[in-house]
Amino acid sequence: MTKSPEPNALRAEGPDPPSRSFRVNLLINGSLILLWYCFSTGLSLYNKWLFGKSTMNFSFPLFTSGLHMAIQFLLAGAIMLCLPGQRPRRLPRWRDYLSKVLPCAVATGLDIGLSNLSLRTITLSFYTMCKSSSLAFVLLFAFAFGLETPRLSLVGIIAMISVGVFLMAASEVDFVLAGFVQVMLAAAMSGLRWSLTQILLQDHSIGISTPIASMFFLSPLMSLCLFAASMVTEDLNALADSTVFTSGSLATVMALILVLGGVLATLMVTAEYQLIARTSVVTLSVAGIFKEVVTIALSSITFKDRLTPLNLFGLAVTLLGIGIYKWMKLRTMHEDSLRADGADYKPVGDAADAQPLSPGRYLPHRLSSATSLHTGDLLPSVGTRRIHQAGWLPITDDDDPVDTTELQPLDRTPAPTSRFRSFVSSRSGRGTRALNGFVPLDTNLPTTEPIFEFIDDDGATEASLTGRPSRLA
Repeated sequence: MTKSPEPNALRAEGPDPPSRSFRVNLLINGSLILLWYCFSTGLSLYNKWLFGKSTMNFSFPLFTSGLHMAIQFLLAGAIMLCLPGQRPRRLPRWRDYLSKVLPCAVATGLDIGLSNLSLRTITLSFYTMCKSSSLAFVLLFAFAFGLETPRLSLVGIIAMISVGVFLMAASEVDFVLAGFVQVMLAAAMSGLRWSLTQILLQDHSIGISTPIASMFFLSPLMSLCLFAASMVTEDLNALADSTVFTSGSLATVMALILVLGGVLATLMVTAEYQLIARTSVVTLSVAGIFKEVVTIALSSITFKDRLTPLNLFGLAVTLLGIGIYKWMKLRTMHEDSLRADGADYKPVGDAADAQPLSPGRYLPHRLSSATSLHTGDLLPSVGTRRIHQAGWLPITDDDDPVDTTELQPLDRTPAPTSRFRSFVSSRSGRGTRALNGFVPLDTNLPTTEPIFEFIDDDGATEASLTGRPSRLA
């Protein structure tokens, strides 16, 4: 058999001039970042203005947060009604809903509720500084759940962020212990929330495959948790008897103010997910670092928050730790991309001779003839054990081999060729398997929609692949 050409040799030499699609994408992505800044910073200023004792002094942050989650649920349902592509592929089973979705919803609800509760007693600047430490808790919970391998460099980042928080707290002019404890608990819940969210989204059997669907299924549980906490800790009878709600005109204004917060929260989450879908989590993370600085600056201007040099130094240490972590992740992604580009590519075999996989073997480069791949097309054949990185992962379950002829194509509309994303898929069973790599399809195929699906015996979707198409032949 003739040796397949190296992938790098198939690429045109020299940089291509910026295309119109690139400029359009740049404009759209920049607009999404700006919108995310506006919605996120606006929501922070709104919460501080509404709950702060020196401003509106609305003393029902948990009730308000629960109401905002209910509004998110209604808006997410309306979006899925108008946009069928945002609907889940299947409804989660009650067992999955209670055992997997509920813990994530509780952690998210506590994160939001404690955050808003802390804003009653601490400044928005101090809140933003402390909440930036959530990355340390993200790493700790990632270690606990096996999502991240403990390394000395990551422990050093956690220590750096902890030192930054200590410096910020020690030098805070308007320090309130209760508020500090609340915001740090919120940061811890934020770390737990993102780890549980990652586990939730990786399990394709649940069916929550889109951001709007996630919002739709999580929001009701979050709302119930927050309303329950509000009934225990907040005097809702005083809320009902308040002149704010007994006076017709004031009640209308207050209702609109409360609804505004729910709309802002929904728009912020939607812009955040769209930004991730069009770019990457790294882009969002880098933009998030600058957003923290913008929020603190606006808080100092709007609410006259007082900052000390040690405050700012502690913030700089924390942001430096976050920046180093993001740089490490970006470098790892780049190295894995280079490893995939240097993979040994071999021709795709005929679907008729595809054999079931045995444990310990890597996925062979054979796909169903129903796909757009044909004999002679190229696929990477080098395996790697890094989930979410490039390559093919081995099959680990003895009793449940996968026949590659189950792979079926999905028809999608064209998308800009300048969007590149790696793809991952997992299929639940007695053990979790993940497939990963680059599919050599036409570059006009979409990059953020599933390209292939696993179809089980009943015709139901078991898992999907979302990929970065690349023309190799």
